[in-house]
Amino acid sequence: MTPIEITITLDLDKWAEGQPYQDYDGEWHSDQPGQLEAWVAHQVAQVIASQLKNEVGNKVLAIVSELATAQAEGLVRKVLSGPIRLTDSYGMPKGEPKTLMELVSEQAGKILSQPRDDRYNYDRKVTLVQQLIRDEVDKAFAGELKPVIDAAKKQAKDAVKNRAAEMLATEMERTR
Repeated sequence: MTPIEITITLDLDKWAEGQPYQDYDGEWHSDQPGQLEAWVAHQVAQVIASQLKNEVGNKVLAIVSELATAQAEGLVRKVLSGPIRLTDSYGMPKGEPKTLMELVSEQAGKILSQPRDDRYNYDRKVTLVQQLIRDEVDKAFAGELKPVIDAAKKQAKDAVKNRAAEMLATEMERTR
């Protein structure tokens, strides 16, 4: 057991007033002035008992928590590695038993390959993955590619304007 440092503060005014206290057997006592030794002993005993109760309680809690964690880990490991059998809403078994990893893999495959089914989806044949890809491409286009495309459009317009101006100037020169 680790050493405990205890600080005891005595309120001598309470002792002088003869404050009643309850001992460990539940009996009430009232100290009278002059019984300082009994009162100090009682105060020290209360502090030590409280401190030990806290320390012992914390140690017991830590031990119980450690044991419970170890047992829970074993149970969880056993459940997760063992077969799981799905049931219908009445508790009747459906299909063959599978491991949790197999069930998770199947569900992930279904989610990723099934067409999205929501009332806002105008294209009912689009899967979640396809929609995610579309969204990311749209973001990339709007964020990174848009300025490049806008600059290329401006460059093309300027080139067409310049060429049109050259052709117009050439035609005007020729018609003079």
